[in-house]
Order: sequence, then structure tokens, then C-alpha cells
Amino acid sequence: MNFIKNKLSNETILFVGSFSLLINLPRLITEIFPNLGFLFLLITGTLLIFVGLYLNRLRESIKNI
Repeated sequence: MNFIKNKLSNETILFVGSFSLLINLPRLITEIFPNLGFLFLLITGTLLIFVGLYLNRLRESIKNI
């Protein structure tokens, strides 16, 4: 039971942290690079999409084992 509770809290912390990063990342980028903000957002968004696709494929591979 303790394992399930610990895993749930770790997943919750990861979810909240990721959500916070996605919200605040555009603000941070535009503050640091005001002229290149859109380019960095485009690159970051593309990387996040590829990471999500990779993790989804990895999850499907593990599920099939």
C-alpha cells in the first residue's frame, strides 16, 4: 500500500512540475531572448512533441511485453 501511495505522489509531483514548466517556459524565453522568442518556442514545442511521441512508443512497447 505504501508503494502505491509513494508512486502516486511522485507522479503527481511530476505532472504538476511539467504543467508549471509548460506554462512558464514561454515567459522565461521571451524575457531572456526578446527578439528570438518565437524561434525558441517553435524549437521547444517541436522537441516536446518528439519526446512525447518517443515516450508513447516506449510505453506501447512495454505494454506489449
